[in-house]
Amino acid sequence: MSVRQHQRGFSLIGTLFVLVVVSLLGAYMVQIGSAQHLQVAMSAQGLRAQYAAHSGLEWLAHRLRRDGACPALAGPLSIEGFSVRIARCDAWPVTEGALHYTVYDVTVTAERNAFGHIDYVSRTLRATLEGP
Repeated sequence: MSVRQHQRGFSLIGTLFVLVVVSLLGAYMVQIGSAQHLQVAMSAQGLRAQYAAHSGLEWLAHRLRRDGACPALAGPLSIEGFSVRIARCDAWPVTEGALHYTVYDVTVTAERNAFGHIDYVSRTLRATLEGP
């Protein structure tokens, strides 16, 4: 029996090992790429939610100036697919000498999807506004 007959198949084991290692590295790279893509998409959704909440705040400020009171809403506003709701609108009358005005403490929340959903995003803005 020669030495060559005992060494048959050793290169097959090495090749299989390298193939498994390269496959695992490839799967890891794909997973990292997917996670990064999801992170970028959620960052963009967060920015859109911020703008939707800001739009709701601007709408509320307009209504406060126009009506002089917190608006009563039957349901949330829909802005670009986001559910925008007024979470708080408290009026505080202020008197400074002969000057009378109202200060409003307002909170607006913009949400998309339900809490726990993979695409859930929410932003809340709070502001103090001066009214007539």
